[in-house]
Amino acid sequence: MKKILLVGLLGVLYGASVQAELLYSFSFDSDGLLAGQANWNVYSGTGSTVTNGSGSVWMGRGTEDVAATNVYASQSEQVYLGLDVTVNTRGSGGQEYTFGFFSGANTMAGRVFMSITNASGGVLPAGQFRLGLGGDGTVATLASEVLNLGTTYRVVVGYNNATDLHTLWVNPSLLDAASPDLQISDAVTANVNGFFLRQANTWANNTALWSGDNLTVATDFASVVPEPGTLALMGIGMGGLAVARRRLCVQCGLYSAGKSRVHIE
Repeated sequence: MKKILLVGLLGVLYGASVQAELLYSFSFDSDGLLAGQANWNVYSGTGSTVTNGSGSVWMGRGTEDVAATNVYASQSEQVYLGLDVTVNTRGSGGQEYTFGFFSGANTMAGRVFMSITNASGGVLPAGQFRLGLGGDGTVATLASEVLNLGTTYRVVVGYNNATDLHTLWVNPSLLDAASPDLQISDAVTANVNGFFLRQANTWANNTALWSGDNLTVATDFASVVPEPGTLALMGIGMGGLAVARRRLCVQCGLYSAGKSRVHIE
């Protein structure tokens, strides 16, 4: 029974790792125009203004929109993306969708909006902005949290075509998987297989400047959250196994005075 319990605990940890699948990652390390690199292409607009520099992709200098298309197998159920986002200069007004999942020629899901609108419909003080979420439309539901310019946030987005749910986390840990900052329901009916970056209207043409880095897309939440969260969960798991082992040893008389000894049946 004791061996079965330990094997079971190890099996849970192993099973979680087997189910995880990193679908796509991109670090934006090659300086220059993003369009033309790997599978990145212009899907709308013009101007050759989406560029990589200093290890990040820079947005807000024009109207060009780019996407990495068909870079992973089409996902019909739960999928996640993570992107490090730093907004240096906010847009001049309103809200615009800026990145998210992509499918086909121009179908989108989990659109992340950037906004200067406060909870009362007015304008946030200088130096602040908010994030929102939409499906394949131009109307966003904004998260309540107010963010600061010049600060890097790990933004994680979840999308499930089977349930029509779109989900947003800002700076999550692994323990936040069931506690998102925002979740909406919006039918898109698209199996996503790419990622898009967009500049438009009040968040384009040098009215705003923001950057993104460390893009990851995966079928599991853990693969897109910051590494410290992953290490913390591993620590919890190993700690749990250690506690279970000590309890079993005490029960069978193998643990004494802080020491353990080998027991062969």
